[in-house]
Amino acid sequence: MRENLLNDISRITISQKSFKPHKYLLLLSVIKLFESPTFRAKEIYYDQKVVELFTHFFNIYATENNSNRPYEPFFHLRSHPFWSLRAVPGKERELSETPSVGGPGMLAALVKCAVLSDELYDALSNESDRKQLEDHVVKILTAHDSLPSTSPLTGALINSFVSYINSLHCIDANSDGALAEAQAKNPLFHGIHVKHPWAQKFAHSLTSTAEKAHIILTGHAGDGKSTIALELYKILNHIENQESLPSGLPKRADVSATVTIIKDLSEWTDKEQDVLFTEMTSGLRRFVLVSNTGCLLNLFRRQAISLGKSAVTVEDELLSALDASAGAPLDTKAGRFEIYNLARQDNVDAALNMLRLLVTSAFWNKCAGCSLFQRCPVYHNLRVFRQYKERVFDRMRLLLRRTVDYGDRLTMRQLSAHFAYMLTSGLNCEQIANRLQKKQSFALEQYMFFNRFWGDNGWDKDVNATQLKSDHLIAKQGFGSVYAPSMERRLWLRSDKLSFDLGVPELAPVFKRLLSIAQSSVSAKHNEARAQIRRMVFFFYESGAAQDQVAPFLNAFLNSPVLCEYQSWLNDTVTFNRRRNTLKDQLFQVLQEQFSGIKMPDGLSGDKTLYITLNRRQRNIRQGSQIMLGKIDFNDKLDLKILQAGGRAEVALTGKSEFSNVKLPLALPFLDYIFARKSGGIGSILQVAYVDRLENLKTELLRHCSQVNADELLLLKLDAKNTLRRQRLTITDGSLEVSNG
Repeated sequence: MRENLLNDISRITISQKSFKPHKYLLLLSVIKLFESPTFRAKEIYYDQKVVELFTHFFNIYATENNSNRPYEPFFHLRSHPFWSLRAVPGKERELSETPSVGGPGMLAALVKCAVLSDELYDALSNESDRKQLEDHVVKILTAHDSLPSTSPLTGALINSFVSYINSLHCIDANSDGALAEAQAKNPLFHGIHVKHPWAQKFAHSLTSTAEKAHIILTGHAGDGKSTIALELYKILNHIENQESLPSGLPKRADVSATVTIIKDLSEWTDKEQDVLFTEMTSGLRRFVLVSNTGCLLNLFRRQAISLGKSAVTVEDELLSALDASAGAPLDTKAGRFEIYNLARQDNVDAALNMLRLLVTSAFWNKCAGCSLFQRCPVYHNLRVFRQYKERVFDRMRLLLRRTVDYGDRLTMRQLSAHFAYMLTSGLNCEQIANRLQKKQSFALEQYMFFNRFWGDNGWDKDVNATQLKSDHLIAKQGFGSVYAPSMERRLWLRSDKLSFDLGVPELAPVFKRLLSIAQSSVSAKHNEARAQIRRMVFFFYESGAAQDQVAPFLNAFLNSPVLCEYQSWLNDTVTFNRRRNTLKDQLFQVLQEQFSGIKMPDGLSGDKTLYITLNRRQRNIRQGSQIMLGKIDFNDKLDLKILQAGGRAEVALTGKSEFSNVKLPLALPFLDYIFARKSGGIGSILQVAYVDRLENLKTELLRHCSQVNADELLLLKLDAKNTLRRQRLTITDGSLEVSNG
């Protein structure tokens, strides 16, 4: 590429009193056009594609003092040798005499297109030259956008990505970024967007001639229904994922002659919904209907007659489909509907993928050009997270897994809000610059994610964080409330020889200061310091080969004796198979106690016959003798397997042969109860919900297990040696016979 082209580009803003990025942003937009191998043209038209690309780069490089007006640089680049304008026929003289344009309408009235010089066209058509040109433009933008915009501190940079992240949480009034309507319009959204497999699945189904079903997508508010609809809209319209939609996703999008996407059914009145439903059942078009559950139920109840069912039947069938696996069919007289319920899907991995995009986004690169980045608490937080991200992500997964498995599911919107707060603490670039200008420093631990995850700064609760739904649910889990004695001893010993090394040099000064406070008997804040140290150990500490030192601490911190091991089972079936028999024995003891009311001492050998008795569900009454309803050979008829459900694996008790219908998922709270009981956790209480599930299991087993004859009575007794004895009482010829068996 000729050097004079680079010089011409460098001289674009020489005559301006202050740097304005607009012409460079338009050049970047044109460079982006040429990245597509199908685009090779000297003529550049002012169309939607150019506007969207300009807006994309504007949000990255522009400051708050700049205006998003791409029509201005499109017109004024004519003053440079590599860009000329071709007038609308008949407007040549008017164009030559017009000094500026007031808007895109005036531009369209005068200008047909811009024409690139041969030199610029050749450079853009060559991949190597195009990359050199892009680097040159970005270098100019980066050199200038570190100048102050609203910050009075020279060298302070305003990164719009930080502002965008802060718009994802709700600790202040600026939370529009979390809404699907804003996501569609914001070019920064693609930087954190996690593609959902359902979008591609829907696209394939809707374009297939074999499939004829309508798709209903439902779930809780914030689960990501509209985001999937947006992704599907882009796929069907062949729009790149990184492109924003200036007007957002329309209320009704007819993306082809046969496919329509309804963004949100609740935006339609009842009358409009009924008309829409009539169109849906005509068979002429296929619809993707996005709706919350309540609105959906009301519509189907109103349309019961047209579906050939009663309102009660329609409601029951729809609720069953909503509770079933993804894609559950609902066949009606008016056609087939496939139901997808996001509320029934596990979203932990998707949330962590979003967090990974948040942390690793290239939009953060702008911060490296800021003169304040070495003292910026947000950037320091980010650098530590990035440095140890795999370790941190593993521990974060455990925290979220425990929260969700204990019944406190968070939506994607709630999780994105929590992650955004965890990264920025609600601080923006202007606040940081203003504070540093006043020579006020930041105590780094107060803004680190290992504290902000809990909604505090390590020392005091952040009242703003209480507005986050996640803050309340995470507080319920009791994280860090249980201590591991072996780790506690290592942390608080004052011997220099046995001093604890976290293994994170970036946090060494903070850790040392906190440790000093924690070990002080006179400091009023030593409890808070200890809590912070435990958090740091949880997120960062690894002891190499001596994992036995870490596992007890992690289990205690997570308030779950089995979670770490449970995750290893799901990731490695070999590990699960090694523990299967032991877990099965422990499960047998719990079921025996639940079904008979008799707690068997651990370690006793004997047959694995599971007895179901007519016992009272009262633990304060000893029931030494009970009437037996049935029995089952536990080892022969039941087994433990890893199954797939709701997008994730789970351990389940399953039946064999005549018990093949038996299935009891072993949720984490139940497994924790089993393990706590085994280790002497006498305070452990089985959740009421799981008691009901076990009662349902007992009913299912009784349908098929060995039944007692009508003319006899079987008693189950616990003798002095803690052995279960069976006693049979039979009436024969008017006489009562008593026998063992």
